[in-house]
Amino acid sequence: MRKRLLASMIAMVLLLSLFPVSALAAERDKGSETPVACAVTEGCTLQAGHKCECVLPDEPETTEDDPAPADNVMSGNCGLYDYINKEYTDTVKWALTANDEDGYTLTIFGNGPMGNAYITEDNVSSGEPEWHYSREKITRVVIQDGVTSVGAKSFKNYTNLKTVVLPASITKIGQDSFYGSGITSITLPANLTTIEPQAFYKCSSLNGTISVPVGVFSIPSYTFAATSISSIEFNGAVTEIGVNAFMECSSLTSITLPDTVTTIAPGAFSNCIQLESFVFPENPQFTKISKETFKGCTKLEEVLIPSSVTEIAESAFQGCTNLKRVVLSNNLNTIGSMAFKDASLMEGVYIPASVSSIPENNQIFKGMANNSVIYLGSSDLISLMLQSKANPTSTSNGFDSEKTSLAVTDGGTFAADTKFESGKLATPIKEGSIFDGWYKNEGCTGTAVTTSTAGETYYAKWIELKSDAISMEYGSTQTLPTIEGVTLSNWQSSDSTIVSIEDDQLKANKVGKTTITATARTEAGVTGTLTVNVEVTPMRIIYGKADTTQNDGGIGRPYITYALNEDGTAPKFSDLLGFYPVKKGSQNGTYEADIAKDKIDLKPGMGDDGDVYYKYQNEGGGASGNIIETGTLPTHPTTDAEGNPHSIRVELKLKNPNYRFCTVGTNWQPSDTIILYVTCYEEGMNEVDLYLEGDDKPLETFEGDRVYEYTGQGIVPTTRNLTTLYTKGTSTDHSITSFTAHFHAVQEGTAFSGTHLYNQTNSHLTADALKAIAPTELGVYSFVINGYSKDTKTYCYSSRRYSIVMGNPKGEPTFDKVSSGVELSTITLSGSMKNAAGIEVAGTFSWDDGDQTVERGKSYAWTFTPDDTDHYNKATGTAVVWPSSSGGGSSSGRFTVSVDSGKNGSVTVSPKRAEKGDTVTITVKPNEGYELDKLVVTGKNGGEIKLTNEGGGKYTFKMPASRAEIEASFAKIEAEPKLPFADVSSGDWYYDAVVYVYKNGLMDGTGPAAFAPTTVLTRSMAAQVLWNLADSPAVPGTAGFTDVPSDAWCAGAVNWSASRGIVTGYSTGAFGPEDAVTREQLAAMLYRYAGTPEPTGSLDGFNDKDAVSDYAADALCWAVDEGLLTGKGGGWLDPAGTATRAEMAAILMRFTESHN
Repeated sequence: MRKRLLASMIAMVLLLSLFPVSALAAERDKGSETPVACAVTEGCTLQAGHKCECVLPDEPETTEDDPAPADNVMSGNCGLYDYINKEYTDTVKWALTANDEDGYTLTIFGNGPMGNAYITEDNVSSGEPEWHYSREKITRVVIQDGVTSVGAKSFKNYTNLKTVVLPASITKIGQDSFYGSGITSITLPANLTTIEPQAFYKCSSLNGTISVPVGVFSIPSYTFAATSISSIEFNGAVTEIGVNAFMECSSLTSITLPDTVTTIAPGAFSNCIQLESFVFPENPQFTKISKETFKGCTKLEEVLIPSSVTEIAESAFQGCTNLKRVVLSNNLNTIGSMAFKDASLMEGVYIPASVSSIPENNQIFKGMANNSVIYLGSSDLISLMLQSKANPTSTSNGFDSEKTSLAVTDGGTFAADTKFESGKLATPIKEGSIFDGWYKNEGCTGTAVTTSTAGETYYAKWIELKSDAISMEYGSTQTLPTIEGVTLSNWQSSDSTIVSIEDDQLKANKVGKTTITATARTEAGVTGTLTVNVEVTPMRIIYGKADTTQNDGGIGRPYITYALNEDGTAPKFSDLLGFYPVKKGSQNGTYEADIAKDKIDLKPGMGDDGDVYYKYQNEGGGASGNIIETGTLPTHPTTDAEGNPHSIRVELKLKNPNYRFCTVGTNWQPSDTIILYVTCYEEGMNEVDLYLEGDDKPLETFEGDRVYEYTGQGIVPTTRNLTTLYTKGTSTDHSITSFTAHFHAVQEGTAFSGTHLYNQTNSHLTADALKAIAPTELGVYSFVINGYSKDTKTYCYSSRRYSIVMGNPKGEPTFDKVSSGVELSTITLSGSMKNAAGIEVAGTFSWDDGDQTVERGKSYAWTFTPDDTDHYNKATGTAVVWPSSSGGGSSSGRFTVSVDSGKNGSVTVSPKRAEKGDTVTITVKPNEGYELDKLVVTGKNGGEIKLTNEGGGKYTFKMPASRAEIEASFAKIEAEPKLPFADVSSGDWYYDAVVYVYKNGLMDGTGPAAFAPTTVLTRSMAAQVLWNLADSPAVPGTAGFTDVPSDAWCAGAVNWSASRGIVTGYSTGAFGPEDAVTREQLAAMLYRYAGTPEPTGSLDGFNDKDAVSDYAADALCWAVDEGLLTGKGGGWLDPAGTATRAEMAAILMRFTESHN
């Protein structure tokens, strides 16, 4: 112990000897309470006001807030400077301790920023740091975690400081913090955001790599200037390099700036004498290389100026004596004086034609290599580079005429790999032209030259490779273009499916745009590429004959009459009406069919191979007035009520983009539709009815579902046995014994070409035979049975329109139930799902959230994802994997499901016994002519259990902890009201809604036969509909809108809506009756109509919830929760999208049904 005390005393004496006497006296004079080490006793400190007494300190307490190092030599405060009390605050403190380097370690600790040294405020200076008198002995600085900044000038000119440790809490390094210090390396903290100017300026021993943290956006002036760093890494989004920031970094060899940099200030990398390569940022906002940025970088060999740069300031690269290659930006417009002066190894450079500003006395390229060449993009640059022709050696010129020549490229540029050589003229390139040599005169006459002589000016000669764009009609041919002075060969088409080259001619193969190219060769052997744009337009075709024409709005329309074929089909359209290419008519401005050319064979059909299809309103055969889109003309006679021939209007719609229809007459216009007037008629023809054996009424239309799920099999829209089909007329039975079955696509976009069973006796019309030709793919179809007897002059016809939609696989997964809380993902789901035909659907089961730990009795959601997602939807459900415990035998925990289905339909349930939380599926099948009227599930105490409609007659519910009873009833289907609208069909998604609003007087058509379902809903329409819904109450007075006169059709509705606060006008006083209504505006109107109930829903499930306007937020929450408004698929609500009349009808039906 005595030896240890003696050693400590000797050490303390030695430490005290390191302090200047004046410094210690100064400390005593300040009356500081800071203890000073005693030279006599270990652990003793000399107290203020005591010269010799030593007082042993109490046992030091160390806390996280005050982590003062032990064995203090000296300590004090260094928090933010208090300019009133003229002292540093104690939020941050310091302490000096001896280290193994025969010097001191300065430790900074506490919380918050350090104070700045030598900073004056209100004529009071913070002065030097308290440890400053020991600066010569401080070799190491350790700043502890919690300190957030390094104070300005804290360690300026600390030449013996070698090591600095900065904690992660540092976010700022102050100005001049380490200026001129002896540090050899620095690791910048990851959380650093601010480095102030000159922070490491003149740290000549600072070497290695500097890694700039991600949060630093600026390297200010002189930050690392005059250091020995060898490289710098940018980890974040630095945008600015300050003035002289890296000046005189003598060991810096290469730099790649991040693309976030927009500004490089003057002198930023000047006199970096070892800098060999530099990569500029690719940033459109980086537009200027500042003054003297790279001045004196004597080892820099290549400079590639990015395309964003428009200005290079004076002396930017002056003195770069090793610079050999410079590629200037084609957007450059200003070059400052002496920008590349003294680049003595540069043998050539290209100045783009974009340069328009060069100052006087510019000397830009003075000092280039002997016999070097400056290439000018434009002859206008000659006067800028040679400002004193009278004195070629004048300093106002941009080059040395005794060393350098000029060469004008006339818009030509150079390939990226072009190497400029002294005394040799390089070959430029120019898009759309071939280089034809260098000449000594601007007219490019005489003999071409290939070498240069200093002081001369040369001019490039070009042969322009240009040909007008070519426009051709489909099916036509054209000769290849030629250019005088060059030979064109090796013609190629970029897309031979559009245009091919055959026998030196162009052939138009389909409508589209492409290019053709050829190799162009001059007499001197210089080659280039000619590119010609080619567009193939549709062939204009026109009908060549018709039985007669009917005037329709001043335009002649073909009028066609035909009889059915013997097999009951309509004749081919091409046999009735021929189409030909157009030619000019006999009168000026007219066009007619060129029947001397081959007839155009247009194939009818809805499939991909069809050229045309027909659209008409089927007025016969029990098709309920449907709008038909199909590949065949009407297959039943078109007669009026008295049996007289009656024409129907048929639109012949063109699918093949290679053609365009033209109408006859002087004002012909290409179109994709021609109107036909068609009469299917035969003199003496009578219609007979179709019957099925055992029926007492004729078969007016086939009975069956209108919508079927995809199964991969042919779908026939009836379950009736057609093998017993026969005909019955007023005077004869069985007059037709052969029938034709048709399947046709009846909606555009349904890719089905149509199939038939021709002239079959009824015994051949089996379910299997029809199924074999029936469509299998998604779409809208028509199934037709018709017959025709030429002998008995009778015909029959019946049809059904139906849809095939995405299939919904049904079933439940199987799995091994568990009896402990395992992870859900460890329980494997298997089993099979089946489609509506009972065929297994391949796919994969998965838990929706497999990371959960299984709980007893809890249901977990699963999803079945079919392999064939083009035809099947996903299926979902829930399952209990750890059943609730209950005493008893094997059936404990399982409850019975009973069914009371009543009459006129069937109800089945699966499973018939289930555990609590299991999913139970109810399948409802009404009898023919009936529909489900009520379906209720009740539990043990009569409480109603929530049902989920899965579609297709399927409903599900969660099994309660008791038996469940199902009660169902069915009601007779009322005959659908006949709509007067030709643009609303029973297969349309909005059909039922239109029927509802029309039947209830809520909405009417926009014309005698048009509902206009896809027309955008206007403000006046919305007001009118809501007024109708309120039974059109009278409103005294007017709302005073300037654009709604009192006699306007919507005046009553608008005035009422405004008085109720449902709609408001604009600040201009206008209402905007014809302005479109957005989906969120419509929701807001309905919400106000409903009395602004408290919204309970949420929009969190929609990707565009943030796009909802503030005024509509509550309204949309309410509308979504009420089921009035649904998304548009993919999680999008589309609040700003316009609402259509069909959407209004659907929302109105949902609203009234849910609020009645």
